[in-house]
Amino acid sequence: MRLTPREMKARIARYFAACNSGDAKAIADSLSPRAVHYFPGIEPVRGAQKIGALWAGLVNRKGSQWTIDRFLAGRDGAVIEWTHYQTKSGRLLRGAEWYSFDEDGRIAELKAYYAAPSGWANESVQLKGYPYKERGYHSKSPTLPKGSRTAKTPRAGPNDR
Repeated sequence: MRLTPREMKARIARYFAACNSGDAKAIADSLSPRAVHYFPGIEPVRGAQKIGALWAGLVNRKGSQWTIDRFLAGRDGAVIEWTHYQTKSGRLLRGAEWYSFDEDGRIAELKAYYAAPSGWANESVQLKGYPYKERGYHSKSPTLPKGSRTAKTPRAGPNDR
């Protein structure tokens, strides 16, 4: 089932409303049963029930609430920018997520990216457990030809369009 951008936006908005309600079942119902949520630096959460429990727990413990700040969609899925408010501590986190949908139009894959803090000390910042190589992402930086100040950009991978 190919979704229109309007349908993708409605499904993501439904997911966010469920997350904000703290209702683990409503969250899980907006996802494919086999949904996977990838995060930078931590293991992915696999399965709609586990994802629902994760977000319901954050609403309970931290007073978490989320907003969708921007939305873009194309034939292969959608991307949003969001803000995560932790109302009990007054903290907030900004980021973006890429969404893929299953054949029934439910959210099947979420890839979260966070606004990185200044001075991060990690060797790399990427989604832990995400199959970058298998999906054709670049794994090497562009090369700098001898005597040049400009890197030669590698040919686009299948996901660089």
